Amino acid sequence: MSTRFKIFNAPKTHIAQVRIDNDDQLNEVCQLFGWSRDKYCEHQFAIYQKLVAELCHDWPRVKLEIEYSPVFRGFFNNEWNLRNETEFLPMAYDFKYDTWYITKEYLLIHDHERLLNDENFMGRYAQIMRMI
Repeated sequence: MSTRFKIFNAPKTHIAQVRIDNDDQLNEVCQLFGWSRDKYCEHQFAIYQKLVAELCHDWPRVKLEIEYSPVFRGFFNNEWNLRNETEFLPMAYDFKYDTWYITKEYLLIHDHERLLNDENFMGRYAQIMRMI
C-alpha cells in the first residue's frame, strides 16, 4: 500500500485512532486464545458487572447510575485496554505456546478483586466518579 493511500485513509481524530488500536488489540487477544469477538466481549462485560457490583455493594441507586453510564463504561474499557497493552500482550508473546499460563495471567490481570486493591486504578476511578 502506498504511503499516499495510508495518509488519505488515516483516522481523522485521536478517538478514531484509539478505536482502531483497541480493535486491533481485541483481535490479538482473540487470536491468542482462539476466542470469538463475542466471547471476548462477554468476558469483559462479566468482569465489568462484577466490578460495578463490588464498588456499589450497598448503594443500588449508584450501581444503576454507573453501570449504565457511558463515561464509566468508557473508563473501564480504556483501563482494560491499557492493561492489555502494558501488562498482558508483552508477556503473552513471550509465552504464547503456554496457553494455560497466559490464560491464568490474563484472568489475573483483569480480575475485578485485583482492581479493587490497585491504588492507581482506584485513584482514577475516584476521578471518574467526580465526573459522573
